[in-house]
Amino acid sequence: LAHYWIWTDGNPLANLGYAGQSTVIEDDAPGIGNVINSAAAYSINYGYRDGAGGARIFTHENGHAMGAVQLSAPDSTGAWHCTDGQDVMCYADGGPRSSAYSSTVCPNATNGTSLFDCTFNDYWNPAPAPGSYLATHWNLASPDNQWIRLQPAASSTSLAANWTTIVPASPVTLTATVTSASTPGPGLPSGSVTFRDGSSALGAASVNSSGQAVLTTSALALGSHAITAGYAGSALYAPSSTTSSTTVTVQNAGPWSTQTSLSAAPGQSVAPGTPVVLSASVSAYQGTPSGTLTFLDGSTPLGTQALDGQGRAALTTTAVRAGTQTITASYAGESGAFYPSTSNALHLTVAGATRLTTAPAVVDTSIGDQDIFWRAQDGNLWQATSGTAGTFGPVFVGMGPLGSQPAAAVQANGEVDVFWKGTDANLWEAIGTSSGWTGPFNRGLGPLGSAPTVTAWGTEIDVFWEGTDRNLWEGFHSGGGWHGPAILGMGPLGSQPSAAAHSSSGEQDIFWQGTNGQLWEGYFNGAGWVGPLGLTMGHLGSNPAAAVGSGGEQDVVWQGTDHNLWMGWFTGTGWNGPARVGMGTLGSPPTTAASGSSDLYVFWQGTDAGLWTGYRHLGAWQGPFGLGMN
Repeated sequence: LAHYWIWTDGNPLANLGYAGQSTVIEDDAPGIGNVINSAAAYSINYGYRDGAGGARIFTHENGHAMGAVQLSAPDSTGAWHCTDGQDVMCYADGGPRSSAYSSTVCPNATNGTSLFDCTFNDYWNPAPAPGSYLATHWNLASPDNQWIRLQPAASSTSLAANWTTIVPASPVTLTATVTSASTPGPGLPSGSVTFRDGSSALGAASVNSSGQAVLTTSALALGSHAITAGYAGSALYAPSSTTSSTTVTVQNAGPWSTQTSLSAAPGQSVAPGTPVVLSASVSAYQGTPSGTLTFLDGSTPLGTQALDGQGRAALTTTAVRAGTQTITASYAGESGAFYPSTSNALHLTVAGATRLTTAPAVVDTSIGDQDIFWRAQDGNLWQATSGTAGTFGPVFVGMGPLGSQPAAAVQANGEVDVFWKGTDANLWEAIGTSSGWTGPFNRGLGPLGSAPTVTAWGTEIDVFWEGTDRNLWEGFHSGGGWHGPAILGMGPLGSQPSAAAHSSSGEQDIFWQGTNGQLWEGYFNGAGWVGPLGLTMGHLGSNPAAAVGSGGEQDVVWQGTDHNLWMGWFTGTGWNGPARVGMGTLGSPPTTAASGSSDLYVFWQGTDAGLWTGYRHLGAWQGPFGLGMN
């Protein structure tokens, strides 16, 4: 029995395109007698470090050596790989069923890593459903796989009592909830939970299909009782206990515990500005509660109402914030009569407020993340950040109403400048620093005939737009003040322009869709403006977007007439393209930012009004990936 993991200092098979190799053994039978357990196997990583994909190569090749993906697997390509998107074992390998490969079945995880059997049905599932493929075939996550030793996942146990004050000899229902301490967990917990009053056992109950164990008891004597619950564990989950006790008091007189429930109408998903009716009811172990109840959006009060004679209160509001918010109702209690209580949490979604209504804008930050900005359905500026740690957002910036899609640039000191055409056709700006956002500032320079585009180099900010006369116009900030507007000519433009600057030389390149549907350019070389120059690339289906990498390569992307992503690029000796990248169907023109010398990140509004992206890394395109925000 031998399993070798091998790393090399270099790649002796680079000319063949190999990143790694491994043995593959065909035996899809379940059980410890599978030949994979007794065969000599190896996996090789040809010199790739973690930052260059080494972790993925290591996982991929070791997956092969342990028996993934068998030819009988539901999503097998028929050549030892699978067809599910960004799964670490999946790609279109030319096998007899590789045409079924789809890059959108399984996106990368939120932290940017690839998933291991992302649909849990081909080679890895710690808790396969009875009768499923991995319950009846070779499963790398089974204890029968002798190459790995699975550790039970950590569990977490919580406890609740239906009433925390009762009279003697009355029943109380105790509910323990067992969950995975990590996400995702290896299936639902099973087993039993023991309930205790101090050190004395009250009884045990089995964990049901909802992960709960329920015990009803009338055995509590007069006085206060510290109730705990302990989960015994299972093959998949380690034992756990409640971290604190739940106090149940047996008494002859009040104050009595209360329960508060909350509902929302017309539903838990509404359009911006829709009045939402929040209705709460407070009940008590004995009697009818009175007093006040406060409705909360997170920790922000929405309003306070008095309970009626039946312990009910309602609030109609349009003040719930955009996105998905946690709404609760908090009963204040009544001294000597009723204890306070907080309702169940409602997840109320104000849908559409954050939806993209235009193409986004993007800048590459100093740490290699991308900040993305867009005008949302509520007319305001919103932001998200995408990078190696995942995608975060949407974040409300405000500044509205915007009159166009935004344009953004980042200065050497980290300041982010976002511009847009205002509803008055003037140029407007918001400024983001480590201290927060300031603005909006009216920079004048109007009337603009299109959304602006912006570059930053040195300490200068240059903003360009298509004028109402269809020529190229410019305004710039230098020496502490704004200058312009200045007409640069180049017309007639067929679309709003896109600008990119060479930070080392200050050369500025402006691109647009010409009236003939082709890509056109004008540029400033330090001495003056040159152009317009037809680049004989078409037919463009949208205005272009441009970026310059640290190595000086210029990349221009656009939405083609087939609604896919297209590009052209300049490497110093001439223009190349047009080349079809794919990623369709795009719902807007794309925007782009370069990172380093060769990485390129592209974002666009999807047909679902959400934010989408694709990127080029080490010369290969990945995507499309939906980032949500809608």
